[in-house]
Amino acid sequence: MEKILNLILDKLSGLEKGQEELRKGQEELRKGQEVHSKKLDALEQGQRDLNNKMDAVYEQTALLTEFKTEITHTVNRLEQKIDILQTQQEQIISDIDILAGEIGKQKLEVERLKKVGRG
Repeated sequence: MEKILNLILDKLSGLEKGQEELRKGQEELRKGQEVHSKKLDALEQGQRDLNNKMDAVYEQTALLTEFKTEITHTVNRLEQKIDILQTQQEQIISDIDILAGEIGKQKLEVERLKKVGRG
């Protein structure tokens, strides 16, 4: 009988040790879970920060796209005005050439008339 009692006591002692080990393991798991929970919180905050930064990037991209569009329209209008000015300049140069030719003819006519008047 004593053997049986000793065997039961050994088994009970083993169970108590196993239960204590389980408690320790459970405590380690709880601590690990707390660490992971803190890391998860940090990751979630990082995700929110990234989302905020992406929103800022989208906003800046929209502003830059709008600016580029405005600049493109302005450049196109300037190119059109430059084309008009170049055409007008060419016409003015042509008119000046015609006027210079006419002035030359008139000078020749004045000289001829001077010669005729002396003669």
